[in-house]
Amino acid sequence: LTDFFEDDSIHVKMSCLCALRLVVEPIVRAVLKDASTKRSCGSSSIRGLQSVTDCASTLCWVLNKIYGTYFKPEYICRGNIDPSKELSNNRNQAWCSTLDALALLAQHPAGDATSPWSGIIHDTFTRIALRFFGISRSSVPSRDDKVRQSNSYKLTRITDTIGVGASATENSFHSMLTSAHALSQCYREIYSKDQPHILSHTICAILNSPWLSQYKAGCLLHISMASSAYSDPTSDDRHPFFMNYLPFMVSTFEIAPTSILLEEHSSSKVAQDDPKVQSICDNGLAMVLDSSMKCSLPMDATVISTVQMWESVFMQHGVSLDDLRKTPNRAVSKASMRMSAITSGALIACGPQYLPPKVTPLIRALMTSLKNEESHLFRVQTVGYISKLVTTLSVNPNHERARQKLVENVVVLACKRDAESSGPSKGAEHVIELLVAGIGTNG
Repeated sequence: LTDFFEDDSIHVKMSCLCALRLVVEPIVRAVLKDASTKRSCGSSSIRGLQSVTDCASTLCWVLNKIYGTYFKPEYICRGNIDPSKELSNNRNQAWCSTLDALALLAQHPAGDATSPWSGIIHDTFTRIALRFFGISRSSVPSRDDKVRQSNSYKLTRITDTIGVGASATENSFHSMLTSAHALSQCYREIYSKDQPHILSHTICAILNSPWLSQYKAGCLLHISMASSAYSDPTSDDRHPFFMNYLPFMVSTFEIAPTSILLEEHSSSKVAQDDPKVQSICDNGLAMVLDSSMKCSLPMDATVISTVQMWESVFMQHGVSLDDLRKTPNRAVSKASMRMSAITSGALIACGPQYLPPKVTPLIRALMTSLKNEESHLFRVQTVGYISKLVTTLSVNPNHERARQKLVENVVVLACKRDAESSGPSKGAEHVIELLVAGIGTNG
């Protein structure tokens, strides 16, 4: 079925995805039932466990193949009448069904941390997470049987080409949004209960990444994970997964993150595009993720040493991040405007109790984005963030003045008329529509 994912016909793709959605869970249940029967009878238990391992291996391979479609242009939906909408919907359903089936294997009584299929699932999750951050992890065959599998990987930086010009930017962002949601679903289905902090240190490290695309990816993954945790009544509010990097996100409104400093420093591009620099930094990120999966190292120290290593690599190429942090703030650029808006969305997603004491920087960043953002897709995200912020500010009486000011700004902007049908005033109108719809839902 997965071989047909590359077929030229959209109908063939949809048929295969639909069939996959229907068969994965029954197959897994049959395999688990057979293994349990053999185990209870005391016969062929090894063969039964091997069948579970083989099933997990196949499912993980399928999951990896489906995740790859989140980065393909034919799966990017641009509206309700877009032919890609039905294809992407079928893909999303197949993804969810495969995750449900994989969760059954992960919850198998014999599926502890030492079981073969647990290692397979961990490896697949690591591959998918790295792929989300633009890194391909492939196995390298070794002639030496004594070489550990964890040392037999090759990391390659991926550059997705999804269109040209402004279209490529929007398509890439759309792909980042949907793949973040998919990765968040994988985390929630398999790890959120037993290992809720498994991605925390990876996000903490990626927010310090020298590449803006990885910083954005980290924020969007956080938003997707935090939004689902915030809406989950069983989540632990006392120790949320984002506490170790929450202060850093707040600080980016005063000191720009590494990725923005390098983005606006023209001489750093040579180092950023150097394959050796990319390889060193990607291996550091992979080490953080692997250590999180295995809980094998003190994670705070691992993140700090990794970030220090990244800074050292750029220093060797003549780029001092310490000096860049001391330079005066420049005028707001398109990149910094989008970064600030996404960071604001990330902070808002944490919930009302984790908003910073001063919310003015968030409001300023979001209103700047709403007024100046040229991309429809980016503006749609900003609209969602503003709507959520208004609702979030309503929870705390101390934020009442800020909430009123924000609403006033939105209303004033909505009363203006744009030449464009999707300009700032239309975005402000959409914010109001979302707030009114929320009142109707809650009332």
